[in-house]
Amino acid sequence: MSVFFDVSQRGLGSHRPHGTRAGLNRQVAKCKVSWLQDTEDVAVVESERLAVEGYNAASREEYEDAVDYFTKAIRLIHNDHRFYGNRSFCYCQLGQYVK
Repeated sequence: MSVFFDVSQRGLGSHRPHGTRAGLNRQVAKCKVSWLQDTEDVAVVESERLAVEGYNAASREEYEDAVDYFTKAIRLIHNDHRFYGNRSFCYCQLGQYVK
């Protein structure tokens, strides 16, 4: 986002942005939305990476490590049912039926 300052009206010391306050607020809102989308994308990618690590650990029968990976993935993306199902499988393999 670029904010331009009007130096022609008041001299170099002026920090008055061009346009209206509403226009500036719309630009700021667009930046926030863009940042949130980027953050969401990073969280999705990281959760998928953790889930793959969990799957690999479960394949090696390292169920405690797999539970940790799936739990970390759930913390990032809490509404992906695959992470819960895979973690439940690992708990079952560990005999921890209550969890």
